[in-house]
Amino acid sequence: GQAAVITPRQLSSGLGSRRVRAVAAAKHHTVVATEGGEVFTWGSNR
Repeated sequence: GQAAVITPRQLSSGLGSRRVRAVAAAKHHTVVATEGGEVFTWGSNR
């Protein structure tokens, strides 16, 4: 399924055993896509 979470939440164990497929980073944000299709983002909301 698809879900959008706009309220920040902390990953309690980092990415755990998830395998990273791609990483994109810029001055104010970072995005990670996993092989399982999950997308994680973090940054300064700019």
